[in-house]
Amino acid sequence: MVPVPEQYAIQEFYRCVSFPTYNKYTNTYNGSCPFCKEGKSYGKKTRFFYIPKKELAYCHNCGYSKKVFNFLVDVTGKPFNEIVNDIKQFEGPNLPVVKEVKEVKISTQSLPNDCINLSDNNQLQFYKDNVVIQTALKFITLRKLDVAVNKPKTFYVSVNDPVHKNRLVLPFYDTNGDIIFYQTRTLLKNDTFKKPKYLSKVGS
Repeated sequence: MVPVPEQYAIQEFYRCVSFPTYNKYTNTYNGSCPFCKEGKSYGKKTRFFYIPKKELAYCHNCGYSKKVFNFLVDVTGKPFNEIVNDIKQFEGPNLPVVKEVKEVKISTQSLPNDCINLSDNNQLQFYKDNVVIQTALKFITLRKLDVAVNKPKTFYVSVNDPVHKNRLVLPFYDTNGDIIFYQTRTLLKNDTFKKPKYLSKVGS
């Protein structure tokens, strides 16, 4: 089997698995299973794990269990040879580790990844226990953003964007009613020490 650099596997894990987190005490990564999508618990539970020490990817929901190389083939949809070439390029001196991560797909989107529409009752019901969503709703009411003269049609919160995750999304529209720009604002206290209060659309 082709050896897979740990950083390459981690990079692909963060790119392909929703709601990724890292546990520094156990040195494991987990998120929502990209194969079974956690069933009805998608967005609420993260039972898919990557264990670098064992080079193993495993889901506690559907039972998916494969070594890291086969996991990469499954999750990316790339053929064997293409994964091998990616690994060779990843290890090359002229290709920085972050190059693959810097695909600027976000800049072509009207909103950040996996946005929750805070005007959609169905989505709000699904995320009723989500702390970030509840914090966003309280913030909007407290700051009276929902009754402002120039308020947007709706507000959003991204739950899985690499830059704008867990932030309130403030969309800007053109004369046709299309979203052409957005800014995001911090909601969680911990984020105020890690990121700027306001961030703009990447690549805009």
